[in-house]
Amino acid sequence: MISVATKPSPPPRTLTDPSLPFEEFERLAAPLIHGGRPLLSWQALGTDFETFLGTEPPPPEWIFTDLLRAGTVAGLVSTGGAGKSRLLIHLLLALATGTPFGPFRPAGPKRVLYLGGEDPGEILHERIYAIARGMGLAGDPGKAALIRQNFRAVALVGTDRVLIGRDPAGNPAKTPAYAWLSESLSGMGQVDLVVLDPLSRFSSHEENDNNAATAFIACLESLAKRHGVAILFSHHSSKAVVANGDARKDTGRGASALHDGARLMISMGSIEGKALGLDDPTGQGFIEVHQVKGNYSKVWGKPYYFAKGSGLTLTPVDPQEGIRDRQVDELVNLLPADGITERDLVKEKSGKTIRAELKESFPTTTVRWKTRINTAVLETRL
Repeated sequence: MISVATKPSPPPRTLTDPSLPFEEFERLAAPLIHGGRPLLSWQALGTDFETFLGTEPPPPEWIFTDLLRAGTVAGLVSTGGAGKSRLLIHLLLALATGTPFGPFRPAGPKRVLYLGGEDPGEILHERIYAIARGMGLAGDPGKAALIRQNFRAVALVGTDRVLIGRDPAGNPAKTPAYAWLSESLSGMGQVDLVVLDPLSRFSSHEENDNNAATAFIACLESLAKRHGVAILFSHHSSKAVVANGDARKDTGRGASALHDGARLMISMGSIEGKALGLDDPTGQGFIEVHQVKGNYSKVWGKPYYFAKGSGLTLTPVDPQEGIRDRQVDELVNLLPADGITERDLVKEKSGKTIRAELKESFPTTTVRWKTRINTAVLETRL
C-alpha cells in the first residue's frame, strides 16, 4: 500500500493574528463585542430608508389618544399625599373600559397591569373596590366585564422587585426581578400598559445619579420594545416643588435624566378649592394635573382639575364652568345695602374692598368688569 502524505490543515485564524484581514476580524469579533448582533450594513439600511422616504407611515398607536403612545416610557410626578395611586387607579379603570376621564381619553379598551411597589394587597383591594364603584363602573355589567377582562393588579411589597441593580464591577445591570417580569409578560399575551408605582421601589440606585437614572429608563425601554407595552412609572416631586407647592414644572426628585429619558411627563399636586374659586363640600380639596413634557404629543395648554370625593373618588371639574354666575352671586353679596355706582365699583377707592374680596374668592381668574359682570347683569340680580 502506498501512503499519500496529506497536507495538515492550517490552524484556525484568531483575533490575535496580526495578518488577519479587517473583514475577518469584524466577523470573529462580532459575537464577543456585539452579543452576536449583526453589524450595520449601508446597503441593508438603504432598504429601510427607502421605506422611510417613499411610504406614508401608519397612523400612531395610542394608549391615551394624543397623549401616551404605545411602546413608550412615561412618568407621573406627584407631591407626597396628593393621591398619585388614587389617580393611577382611576386612569387604569378608565383605560380598561375605554371610558374618558377628564383629559385622559383612552384609544379604546386596553389591557393594563398595575404593579404596586409600596402598598400591601389589602390597601390595593380597598382602593380598586371603592374607586370602581365611585366611578360607576362596577355597577355597569358591560364595564365590569371589561375590567375583569383587561385589568390586573398585584402588590409586590415584601418581594424582590428591584429591576436594575449593579454588577460586580459596579455598573448598572438588570436583575433576576427584571427577568421574572419580562418572562411574566411573555406569558400574558398582549399587555398595553404596565404601571410601576412608585419608581423608587423598583430601582436600588441613588436618586441623584444621572447615569443610573439613564440606565433605568433604558431598562424600561427594553421591556417596552420586547413586549410592545407602554410603561408608566410614578415618582415623587422635587424638594423645591414640595416647598413651594407649584406643580406646573415639576420634573421629579433626584436625577434630571428621568425627566429627560421619559417621552411623556405628567405632574400633579394638591390645591384648595378657594384657590380655584370652587366650593369644597367634602373638605378634601382638589388635584391639579399638568403636562410638563410630551415628545410625541402636543403639550396641554392648561392644567386640569379633579375634586376629591367620598370613597376615594376623583371627579373632573372645570373652574371656569359657570364662573360668571358665581362671580355675580359673590358680588351681589358684597354690595352695600345703600348701593354703589359702577364707577365707584370699578375704579374708585370706595369699591377697593369689594374688588379685593372678589379677587380673593377668584384668585386664579381675572375679573373683567365690563364683560363678565356688567351693569345690566347687576340690575337683573339686585
